[in-house]
Amino acid sequence: MIDTTAFEFRTGARWVRLPQKYGNWRGVYNRLRMWAVDGTWERVFTALVAQADADEDVGWAVSVD
Repeated sequence: MIDTTAFEFRTGARWVRLPQKYGNWRGVYNRLRMWAVDGTWERVFTALVAQADADEDVGWAVSVD
């Protein structure tokens, strides 16, 4: 799922053009939306930032547009 999401955002391709190796595009899209709604992405991001911060591997920069 992470690779599929990275592919989608990296390429900007439409969901229907998702390579078959990632599975049915509707299932992938629905899981992405479900994870957004139930907070999974936020928990993943928080855990990754906490780990990087603990390893002192984060250079913080804030940008307000």
